Amino acid sequence: RSQLEALGLLPTHAAMPLTAPSSVICNICPPPLAGAQWHRSSASSSHVKRVQRVAVAASGEPGEPEASSGKKASGSFKWDPSAKPRTRQGRQPKQLSMLYDTLRAAGHLDTNDSWANTISQYGKESKWQRALAALPQMAQEGLTPDSAAYGAAIRAVAWAKRWRRALSMMVTARQSVLDVDEVTEQSVVSACKNWQLSLGLFYDLRRRHGQSSIHAFIAAMTASAKGKQLRRALALFEQMQYEGVAPNAVAYNCIIDACEKAKDWKRAIGLLKKMQSFKIAPSLISFNSVISACVKGRQWPTAMAFLGEMEEHQIDPDVISYNSAISACGKSGQWQQAAVLFNDMQQRTIIPQIITYNAMITACGTGKQWARALEIVGEMKWFDVSPDVITYNAAISACGNTKQWEWALCLQEAIRSNSLAPDVITYNALMFACAQGREWQRALSFLAEMPAASISPSIISYSTAISACTKSEEWNMALGLLGEMCSRQLEPNEITFVSAIHACEMANQWEKVLVLLDQMAELGLEPDRRAYNSAIMAFEQDKRWDLALELEADRFDMQLDDDLDLDGEEALRVLEDAHGLPVGTIDSDDFEELMVDELELFAAMEIEAAVFHSLFSCTSKA
Repeated sequence: RSQLEALGLLPTHAAMPLTAPSSVICNICPPPLAGAQWHRSSASSSHVKRVQRVAVAASGEPGEPEASSGKKASGSFKWDPSAKPRTRQGRQPKQLSMLYDTLRAAGHLDTNDSWANTISQYGKESKWQRALAALPQMAQEGLTPDSAAYGAAIRAVAWAKRWRRALSMMVTARQSVLDVDEVTEQSVVSACKNWQLSLGLFYDLRRRHGQSSIHAFIAAMTASAKGKQLRRALALFEQMQYEGVAPNAVAYNCIIDACEKAKDWKRAIGLLKKMQSFKIAPSLISFNSVISACVKGRQWPTAMAFLGEMEEHQIDPDVISYNSAISACGKSGQWQQAAVLFNDMQQRTIIPQIITYNAMITACGTGKQWARALEIVGEMKWFDVSPDVITYNAAISACGNTKQWEWALCLQEAIRSNSLAPDVITYNALMFACAQGREWQRALSFLAEMPAASISPSIISYSTAISACTKSEEWNMALGLLGEMCSRQLEPNEITFVSAIHACEMANQWEKVLVLLDQMAELGLEPDRRAYNSAIMAFEQDKRWDLALELEADRFDMQLDDDLDLDGEEALRVLEDAHGLPVGTIDSDDFEELMVDELELFAAMEIEAAVFHSLFSCTSKA
């Protein structure tokens, strides 16, 4: 006590007990008792400022210069666990170490285990800056952070999704010969946003620890799902079972989520059924992932069926469940069913989100219920939900589908009055509404307005403008826009060419039709039925029977290919029936993929891991 009083680090009240000296010395963790007066010498004051600068630097945010000290705080912090603690002015390191040991033996300073628990608690509370600042605090108290404390700090940073800093700390720990446990490494694997890096770390973890745990496999599958690498996620899932690691509910949820992100709704359903066959109870996350996969596959009846199956498993749907189901109905034009779901969730006292309202407006738009869509926009304000630009985009599209271009212009004014920034989808929806109303001049004015709003027109923007000109029989303007589109290095698609060909057909410009067909062939685009029909009609109007017959033969070949595709689909349905699989389980696009052995793919991934390990070792040495 006398030594600390000499440093000016104790309250003036002599009767006050010496509590939490670590917080007193570092002036970071819990504040002193109320009413206590503190005296610090110039040396201790400068030390406190140094500790505060370390805490700011540990936060990872750019530091600002302190007004009192006149020095700039460091914006970059790299802690070296092997570095020796700094000394105070006027005290030798040995004396200071003896003082710390004495205080720690008396229970007034924290031990390594206590610091590790404190840092771990910071991580659970999402206070990763404090977790990092605790490492230099330990050094100031004469402690060298051990593997437990350093690992807890890495986990805190990883849980905060600061994966670059966590990875750097893990490399530093290995260079300092600190033993980073498997749980810490798994947290870094889960935090990485780069799926290649996550898988590389996973294989490096396998190389260091041998057989991976289920948590490591789940982390690797999660990384594969984020990167939409469904085959890799399936290979990891198969390898996990091959090594005798039984998948749990979390593992199944992870692989189902990978199927959802890859838009493979059939495989997601199959995995959910397999999960139930192994007596693993699906959770709310399981059903939400499957319903979301059905949304992307535009399978609204299937989505509704799983929403009802949740009730059978005594799982209450949440707002995410209803959002997905409403979106599935909306994308399939089932606006009445979407309205039923919207009313049902309100009866369950589930508060709709802005995503819910946007999905409902989209459903009304596909069902050509523009008036109901506008009513929902008004209802949002009654429930204190502010419409965003996505809301107005959906409402403008709803008006465009029913040729209500005047209401679309009113919604554009509402966007401006609410200080919202229109995006490319807004302009595309406005041009589409004008095209439906044969207001091609307004459509072109919106196209010209986009660069002034710092918005680059897309292929859809030009295609919509060309369609507006086509509906008004302005074929010269349509071809001019097609040329402007190419000058902007935007490659036209089939829809763009179909609109231009149709414009030339209406103006009896069969020569232009031939030019457009040649341009499609140069770009490797195959004309669809609408393009063939427009071109054949253009040739027939000018009695170019030879060209018309030639195109008719090409259209017949295309029809024959479509019939063969239908026969192939029928063959797949027979195969599913023979194996007792649900209808739609096997798709023609992934039929060959099903023949690939996932274990062979895993072996190829192990080779990639060896390459990554060598690169990672070189990086660590550097």
